[in-house]
Amino acid sequence: MQFRNKVAPYIRLYLDAGMRDEAWGAHRRIYEACVKKDEIMAEQEVQRHIEQVCVGILASLQRL
Repeated sequence: MQFRNKVAPYIRLYLDAGMRDEAWGAHRRIYEACVKKDEIMAEQEVQRHIEQVCVGILASLQRL
């Protein structure tokens, strides 16, 4: 819960920057990989999603 509370403002920045659809798509791909029990695909999708979120957050912070 502490971690979630600390990252919540950054997640809002990311979502407020218009990345909501992209985030939902990434979560859907991660979910689908898990359903297929494709751990390699799941790992790749999680890694890609985290990288995209970090880039999006940094871009949002630079605009502040």
